[in-house]
Amino acid sequence: EYIGVMKLSKNVKEQLIAALDKTIEKDNSLYYEDALQTMIEDHGVTVHPISTNGQPAMEIDTPEDLKKAQSVIEKM
Repeated sequence: EYIGVMKLSKNVKEQLIAALDKTIEKDNSLYYEDALQTMIEDHGVTVHPISTNGQPAMEIDTPEDLKKAQSVIEKM
């Protein structure tokens, strides 16, 4: 699961911006991860995952998501 945190070099940042532009031009309903895939395919960028070592991680898009995340944190 991609948790939305990345460390990029300046060069890769520029490649990601280009991939985002290309993805939006192709179909603006696609997701950020589609741009990441485009960056990998078009620019040969290698992505290295890093483990959260079992720590909880979740997507927060709504107030309900935030409440759930707060509940998870409170139980830690």
